[in-house]
Amino acid sequence: MEVVDRYLQAVSAWLPKGQQADIVAELSEDLRSEIEEKERALGRRLGEADLCAILERRGHPMWVAEAYLPKRHLIGPAVLPLYWRALKIAVPCILAVFVVLYLVFAGIVRNAPPALAHPGFWVWQLVLWTFAYVGLFTLIFALVERSQLRARASGHWDPGDPHALPTVPADPEARARQDLRVNAIAEVVVDILVLFWWLEVHPPAMPELGIVLTPVWQTLHWPIAVLLVASAAVCLANAFRPSWSRPRLIARLLVDGFALALAGTLLGAWPWVEVTSPNIPAATAATIEKWMNLAWLVSLLVVALVYVARVIHHARRVGGQEPTRNRIMKVLTGE
Repeated sequence: MEVVDRYLQAVSAWLPKGQQADIVAELSEDLRSEIEEKERALGRRLGEADLCAILERRGHPMWVAEAYLPKRHLIGPAVLPLYWRALKIAVPCILAVFVVLYLVFAGIVRNAPPALAHPGFWVWQLVLWTFAYVGLFTLIFALVERSQLRARASGHWDPGDPHALPTVPADPEARARQDLRVNAIAEVVVDILVLFWWLEVHPPAMPELGIVLTPVWQTLHWPIAVLLVASAAVCLANAFRPSWSRPRLIARLLVDGFALALAGTLLGAWPWVEVTSPNIPAATAATIEKWMNLAWLVSLLVVALVYVARVIHHARRVGGQEPTRNRIMKVLTGE
């Protein structure tokens, strides 16, 4: 029976310490009953080969131990489709950004540092940022899954709460909550990554290429950081409990209003980029500066338009009115 004892020891190694003795005793009794039954049927004692055949049918010790352990998921089957949807949105966006950056430094900027004009550099940066995005998405969805597990373990829920009542996936309200959660998680990941980048670079620029930002960016450095933290906090609340309560709507309105104030300050200080590099001909530098400022201006106007739409959208909710549901508002607000 030495092989059986080794097998039971191996199973025990995969079990929690507080349950090892009871589970191993139960498994040992079951195994020995099967062995005795087999010996009676054959009319002889089982050899090591016979015992190994029985244990092989039982399965690897780790697989046997799994049957006695609670089923756990980092991201469970209910949340997993939302996780994949969020990644399908984020990863192509990251890819597009790095493709554009590579094309700019490889085809427009003359005498750029070799690393910035080499595709390998941008592929490596793409891999790093993709891992960062996927890691943050996974962490947030895992926390959402953990909160759901705790709720299920408590066994308490309020049938009068529409957000706690189970609904079929085709239910428009259920779909709206799912969309709100996905959008919130995507936005909080973007906010956190942009915040890390913003605080580390201080302010974002590439002086080695002669591309510097005007003083307004230094002035707004900490206000923009505060905006990103506040936005991430509101989105994180929606990720864990996807609903627009009145306090959360007011918080969102304050954050969006603050963002519009910052956007207005930036618009008043345009242009924001200066290009004065000895490695770039003056005419090329002027062209790059012009188009960079125009591109940033268009981007800021689009962002400001999104915030205006969100302020209108949520202000109607705070006032007890239904938000505007036309196609343009849906695109701008993401709802």
